[in-house]
Amino acid sequence: MTPTITVSQSGGVTLAIEYQTGATFTGTTGSTDNAILRASGTGGSVIQGSLATIADDGTLDAPAITVDGDPVALKEATKTIFIPLSQMYGTSSHPAELISYSPVSGNAYKVLRFPDGAQTHVAEFDLFLPLDADTEAPIQVQIIWRNPGFPTATGDIVWYFKGNPFTFDESPDTNLIPTVLPFAASPDGYIRTHSFQIEYFKPSPVFWRFQLLRVAPDTFNSDAYLLGAYLTYNTL
Repeated sequence: MTPTITVSQSGGVTLAIEYQTGATFTGTTGSTDNAILRASGTGGSVIQGSLATIADDGTLDAPAITVDGDPVALKEATKTIFIPLSQMYGTSSHPAELISYSPVSGNAYKVLRFPDGAQTHVAEFDLFLPLDADTEAPIQVQIIWRNPGFPTATGDIVWYFKGNPFTFDESPDTNLIPTVLPFAASPDGYIRTHSFQIEYFKPSPVFWRFQLLRVAPDTFNSDAYLLGAYLTYNTL
């Protein structure tokens, strides 16, 4: 059975497909090039356009896709790595100190102590980015620390986080100097989190040395106890 097609212009493109049996499909396809046509309603004779398109080369583009009700990621995804204290160590002439902290109630646990004082203290950890990391995208870092002076401690603490990329011969790559963001905040609770973002300038599978600094002088009149850090990266 050979169909006949009549196209008329009225706002969008109205498409009518009439078969010898007399069945007719009508509807507005819209003005989007390459839009996928779909049913409109349940009558079986009306069509409409959609936000999904198929290009001439077969590329499918859609704002979202779900499978059995669950969304499928069409764009970059993220993964998160937890960095425990056992992977961190104090460095420089004023290193953060690994100590055992005993709260008023509960069991003792290990923390990295960043003392209150006039000196900047540092802790660092080393990491190869995983093979699925998008090395052109920013890295997000979140630190978790405890305010042992709560609720009497006052003032603002200044944390500074930076990443130093290395090539495989362990010499710094000057073309990969990252942008780092310091963070200052009033510590108003027992457990605090701060987030940082690192951006760098060219893709390369590199070895990183990350450093966390409590920058002196700040106005927070208490020690700060680091519990760990989360590092989040975009995947390819």
